[in-house]
Amino acid sequence: MTDFIKYLLTITLLIQFNGQSQEYFEGKIHYKIEYETINKNIPDGLLEIQMGDSFDAYVKEDKYVMIYNGKG
Repeated sequence: MTDFIKYLLTITLLIQFNGQSQEYFEGKIHYKIEYETINKNIPDGLLEIQMGDSFDAYVKEDKYVMIYNGKG
């Protein structure tokens, strides 16, 4: 009888977890950007100021937004 209860509990949990799963990612991703210039006349610090050294991506279902921290 206890094997039947364990089996029933396992099946119930699997069905419940399968029903609550989502098919997309939703949340925040933080990216860190590092630059290395090919042209030695352009300092790496300039690119970090102009383009930013990181950005945050906010994702929700089929929408997303990316916010850069550039100052230029």
